[in-house]
Amino acid sequence: KACKKNESDSYIINGGFEDELYSENISLILKTLAKASDSNVGVSVLLSPHLFPKNLTGENIYSDAPEFIQYIVDAPIPKGMIEDYLRYFIPIISKYPSVTNICLSNEPLYDTRYSPEFYNPRFRDYLAEKYATIAEINSLYGTSYSDFSDTQMPTIKTPNRINMSEPLAYDWVLFNRSIFADWHKWMADIIK
Repeated sequence: KACKKNESDSYIINGGFEDELYSENISLILKTLAKASDSNVGVSVLLSPHLFPKNLTGENIYSDAPEFIQYIVDAPIPKGMIEDYLRYFIPIISKYPSVTNICLSNEPLYDTRYSPEFYNPRFRDYLAEKYATIAEINSLYGTSYSDFSDTQMPTIKTPNRINMSEPLAYDWVLFNRSIFADWHKWMADIIK
């Protein structure tokens, strides 16, 4: 997997860069879950996938996003690391009756426009699947693209403020939401 340092190691299970902190945190979480179980108290576990180590690899897995998730959620390395984390952590905590639910992310934000090199090809595929021809897009958008490869996501001018009356903006919002929803579904499928 992409999250492996080599064939036999996993960053999550055997990272080596924060062994003591990692062990202490897991131990504290398990003690808390045990105490809650003994006290008949329910616990909602927040997975916090937005907390991701900075500068972990030399590969470009980080976006320019100023908030919340600052890595490319569909890049192989982050996905591999999150998958290892979930496959390691969920079986451990699921043994505790105090765990009433698992929250994938809390108040999540994700904007594919901060990673145009990664997402523009996927946005083009999305448009090609949605519209029969480039002529249909040109008619709707008021553009003169020669083919789908000319299209691209809206750029970031004023983050979090996009003119939804523009068809391109509307298509991008639907695309962006589908990327983020698919990412959450991917995590939920691992946990099941």
